Amino acid sequence: MPTTSTTEKSVLPTSTGRHTDEQRQDVASTYIMKGTVKETALATGVPAKTIYNWMKLDWWKRLLEEAKWEHQELIEARLSNIVNTTADALIDRIQHGDVVVDSKGNEKRVPVKAKELDAILDKHTKNLRLLRNQPTKIAIEAKFDPDKLARDFAEIAEKNRQRIVSEQ
Repeated sequence: MPTTSTTEKSVLPTSTGRHTDEQRQDVASTYIMKGTVKETALATGVPAKTIYNWMKLDWWKRLLEEAKWEHQELIEARLSNIVNTTADALIDRIQHGDVVVDSKGNEKRVPVKAKELDAILDKHTKNLRLLRNQPTKIAIEAKFDPDKLARDFAEIAEKNRQRIVSEQ
């Protein structure tokens, strides 16, 4: 839900009373982050009673949805940054090795161990498959039928016995 521009209809009523649109938007955003009216009132200076009254109004629901969307966008941007930074560091370590300090206090790079590379590959391959909506495991249902296995072995044994007899 994009933010309301000046050309679009505002989610707030035209009569704002003693609080500005910016204050109301700030209260909604703070409420999204804090989760309680009490903490929101303390953080914004708007009385809790006022916030409770706003919560009963239609414009509050719309404003809260907008604030939730904006907060979600912020979280996604931060998480994307973390993922990108971590991926860059991981690529560096895979290509150049881990940084270790020797007994003299000097830093040097040592290759990443095969077991660790395998774990990295496995984890990230699964994540990539999840992103692509592909299965991460293939399950094959195997039914073990000992009687059929015994019949198959008996058939093989009989064919081999007949072949041996015919060769003699």
